[in-house]
Amino acid sequence: MNWGIVELNESQILSVSFSDNILFAGTENGAYKLNIESDIEWEEIGLHSDTTDVTKIISLNSEHIFATLRYDTIRNEDKVLFESTDGGSSWEGWTLEITGASNSYSYLYFLDYDNNDPNVLYGYSGYILRSNNTGQIWEQIFTGNVSEFLYVSKDHSNQIWTGGWNNTFSPYLAKSSDGGENWKVLNEEISFNTDSNVYAVAVHKEDEEAVLAGFGGATNAANVIRKSEDGGGSWETVLNGYNIRSLKNSDLQLNRVYASGRSPQGQLFVAISDNYGDSWEIETYEESPAGIQTNDMVVTEVNGNETIYFGTNKGVYSLSFE
Repeated sequence: MNWGIVELNESQILSVSFSDNILFAGTENGAYKLNIESDIEWEEIGLHSDTTDVTKIISLNSEHIFATLRYDTIRNEDKVLFESTDGGSSWEGWTLEITGASNSYSYLYFLDYDNNDPNVLYGYSGYILRSNNTGQIWEQIFTGNVSEFLYVSKDHSNQIWTGGWNNTFSPYLAKSSDGGENWKVLNEEISFNTDSNVYAVAVHKEDEEAVLAGFGGATNAANVIRKSEDGGGSWETVLNGYNIRSLKNSDLQLNRVYASGRSPQGQLFVAISDNYGDSWEIETYEESPAGIQTNDMVVTEVNGNETIYFGTNKGVYSLSFE
């Protein structure tokens, strides 16, 4: 294993994506991209202002990109979703238009898409939204509690998960198995008698009943990974002591999954499981700066080796498996 620094001197990397050897990053200071085979420095590709953060960046390929913006002050006229079809050289933006709902929110914080039809986007704006025309018009499809993530399974595209915390600061988790038409709230099933937020979910590529959820909170007991083998009906804790902000399936190994977030020691880490969560190995980057936290990560294949790119509060890092 080889750790590395993919230098991007931004204080906060909020989102990372990867397509066709191009690594994209959404930051507090705009959007960036890096060709990992040829570029020496990151290229700024716009969306920068003093009052916005690029909270999510998604690359369908090296040219077709979506990004969401969060403004310091919420204003209905602000464009919150942007699309580029030329690798970030130019962008088209939209305000948030929601049919059949009074729009009391004017931000689009989380974004994901249907792997079978990239025209179908899902977002979070105080409630879960769906667009069938690449974000020009949205409909409200679910009102839950406060969400910290939105996950559309790329292998079971009708399966959508969201979660965070509810009004008693207990874990909140909800699932749709039909593309957002119907939802089941799993708060009672996921609860484990401590205040904690749900920050991430991953679903096994072949077994849609095998689900992992990452948690984080103010106490050590709140920082866990929990696993379900029945689609969310029941859960058990499979890793303790790590505040988990991101869960990603391996590209190359069916039962391998990765987790990262914030470690008790404040060092960059990845938790690795080769049996989809039943047991874990922790790898730590000893040279990482103190107080580092992974906000997002992407798993891909680079030169035949599986590679993880970590978007953190202190830049972009990589881990390559040879």
